[in-house]
Amino acid sequence: MRLKGKPVYALVLAVLGACVFATTALAAPPNDMFASPQVLNGAQGSTTGTNVGATKEPGEPNHAGNIGGASVWYIWEAPFAGTVTISTFGSGFDTLLGVYTGGNLPTVTRVASSDDAEPPAGWSSVTFNTMTGRNYRIAVDGYNGGTGPSTGNITLSWNLNPSAPVPPNDNFSNARAISGFCSSTTGTNLAATKEPGEPNHAGNIGGASVWYVWTAEINGQTTITTEGSDFDTLLGVYTGSSVGSLTQVAANDDVNPPSDMTSSVTFNAIANTTYHIAVDGYFGPSHGLHEGTIALNWCETTPPPKCNQAVKVRWHFRLAGGPAGWSPIGTADCHTGSVTINFMTSPLRVLPGQTIEAGYALMLPNNTSTYVVAQMNLKATILVHCLVGFPSQNSFTVTMPDRGDSVGDGLWHPTADRNDPRGFQGSFVMPAFCPGGGTMVVGDGGGTFTGNFLLF
Repeated sequence: MRLKGKPVYALVLAVLGACVFATTALAAPPNDMFASPQVLNGAQGSTTGTNVGATKEPGEPNHAGNIGGASVWYIWEAPFAGTVTISTFGSGFDTLLGVYTGGNLPTVTRVASSDDAEPPAGWSSVTFNTMTGRNYRIAVDGYNGGTGPSTGNITLSWNLNPSAPVPPNDNFSNARAISGFCSSTTGTNLAATKEPGEPNHAGNIGGASVWYVWTAEINGQTTITTEGSDFDTLLGVYTGSSVGSLTQVAANDDVNPPSDMTSSVTFNAIANTTYHIAVDGYFGPSHGLHEGTIALNWCETTPPPKCNQAVKVRWHFRLAGGPAGWSPIGTADCHTGSVTINFMTSPLRVLPGQTIEAGYALMLPNNTSTYVVAQMNLKATILVHCLVGFPSQNSFTVTMPDRGDSVGDGLWHPTADRNDPRGFQGSFVMPAFCPGGGTMVVGDGGGTFTGNFLLF
């Protein structure tokens, strides 16, 4: 028996129609292949597209470490050197993002990649430094959880900012050394980057971190904050010797959002332990990466100072080998240890190359209690002017080392002698402040001694 007439044609048309429909629905996007990327132009912009029907080519890398399987390609030439952020925020599926240099797929070099910048939405974002005129290949793929790649509508955005100098403490290995029991410093994370293997500080991807390194002087509770910074910060404190193998000690995003977007951590520090501190900028879908001016503050606050007792301090300075008189006595604040003592003395006539010496002495409570003393940030700033000519006034600073003893914890443990030895702990060789190397008058305008002395 054979089929004939209209039913045969109807069957053929139905099959052909199904094939045409399937071919149309699964047609690959025009930028499916590495060799035919969509061109992006300008320092900023946004484009839309799709990865529905896209494939993965032989030799194509796993973007952001995931197998994916439905990638599309873009190419963008950086119009100038700077820091660019590329993101898929607003896309309709769980994206993968990879940026590469090179003109051949099997040999491309990865610049940056991202899976989830803001989970659980699944959008991706990368930030990196560009070179003028360099072409960057951008791949957008769908996350593959084992059942095939995610697909959908793509929103791809890019924003290039002009170059700023990369901070010298951008990398973990170049962390800026900070010291002291209770102090602060300023810096910036403008143009900073994130290193391969670097953790997400406070659980956020960030992308513009700078590093500090600090060694605890005593055992005790320590607070570190970014109070005074002008952007939304991330803060992380770690131990470890390399960026890829750190142990987190403490981390924080926001102190009190949305009113206070700076960060603060408190932890128990161990004497002579080195801590690496990362300050990064928060990264979010609505505002991108935060960068700006950093204020970093740190203070060891326990064990509680003995505020029923007081450390008294005085200081002196002299021309090396000459006589010296003592300043008035100052009392250190029992909570912060801070003390400032102004001192006028008979002026010293000094020539370039001669040495000025400065020192201090402590007077502890006259009883048999056991004390431990922290002595930090010790310096004397002394005024100087020219005997003849200009400049009429200048100043120089004599620094003195933190005072410890053989116990090895960076502290002084007084014994029978209740007072610190009255030696000269710092010196300064006078340069030629005055024209022609003329005589200088030192101390005529006085000087100021500052430091921190805490009694435990």
